[in-house]
Amino acid sequence: MKRLEDIPKKDIFEAPEGYFDRLPSVIQSRVTTESSRWTLFAQPVWKYALSLAFLAAGLYWFMLRPATKSPEQMLASVDTASLIAYLNESDMSTEELMESVPLDNKDVDEIHAGSLQNLLPDDSILMELESDIEFEN
Repeated sequence: MKRLEDIPKKDIFEAPEGYFDRLPSVIQSRVTTESSRWTLFAQPVWKYALSLAFLAAGLYWFMLRPATKSPEQMLASVDTASLIAYLNESDMSTEELMESVPLDNKDVDEIHAGSLQNLLPDDSILMELESDIEFEN
């Protein structure tokens, strides 16, 4: 068996004459030709164009998205008959409903004024009642 010390040492690889002297210029020329492909994208014009495109897309999305309605607007869009039917079918009592809705004095006064207004009959009903009473006498 051969030993490592017995193997002769020779340089089997040789560099061509002046290779390492020319190497930096060769590398530099390759780098500049490859980077010249991307110089178009490095221009400030593309930066501004890309920013403008994102801004236009954001404005387009903002202007065309559906408008969100407030809860009051959504409730106002429900017809009264459907709302009454829903409340009649629910298990919530009037007392529970009134407890869950925060009311101030103004709201309470409006409710009382509206409920008293509903209790009074219309003028046409009063006229009919009056005519009925006159016929009976």
